[in-house]
Amino acid sequence: MPSRRKSDPAAPGLPDADVERALNEYVGRSLRPSSGSVTVAYAAGTARLTGYVSSAAQSTAVEDLVRWHDRVERVVNALEVVPREAAVETTPRPT
Repeated sequence: MPSRRKSDPAAPGLPDADVERALNEYVGRSLRPSSGSVTVAYAAGTARLTGYVSSAAQSTAVEDLVRWHDRVERVVNALEVVPREAAVETTPRPT
């Protein structure tokens, strides 16, 4: 049986909006609330990460996590590394 490559256009898949939603949910479940805030935008095989995390290692971990999705061919990591103390100070408090 031949193996399919990630970029095989014949491979069945979800619409981009569904992939984006799944990636955001997956990243959201993987981050602790005090660790950062990450948003994933997805279109045509490219996932773009924006927001902030508390360390460079966490930035790399989120990038690796997203890269494993079978529809993701490219990851653009635009995450900002903000020390945990600074991230807590900038998080809006509910009123």
